[in-house]
This record gives sequence, C-alpha cells and structure tokens, in this order.
Amino acid sequence: KTYSEQGPTITITFRTADGLEAGKTKLKYKDVEFGQVSSIKLTEDLSRVIVTAKLIKDTEQYLTEKTRFWVERA
Repeated sequence: KTYSEQGPTITITFRTADGLEAGKTKLKYKDVEFGQVSSIKLTEDLSRVIVTAKLIKDTEQYLTEKTRFWVERA
C-alpha cells in the first residue's frame, strides 16, 4: 500500500504473545478487519509483550485511549 492508503500505527501491550504472529494476525471487530500485527517484542523488564499494529486507513476514528484489545484463540 502507498503511504496515503495506510492508517496509523498503534501499540498494544499484552501479557503474552500466545496466538499472535507478526505479519499474519489480523485486528478485527465484529468480524471486520481493521488492521494487522506488524511486530512483537518484549518490554525492557521482560514482563509483557509490545505489539505494534498497522491500521487500515480511516479506522482510527473508532479507537480511543480506553479501547481494549484481546486475543481470541481457537
């Protein structure tokens, strides 16, 4: 995608990366895709993981500071 077609990049913190894969895991709400995990790394103290995700353009309007994310496992 060109830069103008991309949405913002967000950062999410989880306890574990179980079920997440950079470049593959999709962010969805009500089964509608609005982004994808782009990278996963550990926090400095190794207690959590930091997930970076790229959103689809124009989806950021639905997020706030209080937006919560979770991992659904099959």
